[in-house]
Amino acid sequence: MTLWGESAGSGSVLQQLIANGGRTTPQLFKRAVASSPYLPFQYNFDAPIPEMLFASVTALTNCSSAYDAMRCL
Repeated sequence: MTLWGESAGSGSVLQQLIANGGRTTPQLFKRAVASSPYLPFQYNFDAPIPEMLFASVTALTNCSSAYDAMRCL
């Protein structure tokens, strides 16, 4: 499989390639094309800002008290 993306999609291609240190079994991609990549600042998954945004989304969708907020969303 060849993975391709442009602009923000291209940034996603690069992130897919480096996810898990680039080591997957089986190998997910044979080739990748990154056309004009855009990579905005990336927060750690548990940083305060993404945690606050997640809490806001779950509150607005009535999922904040759910046992599994992701499943509720």
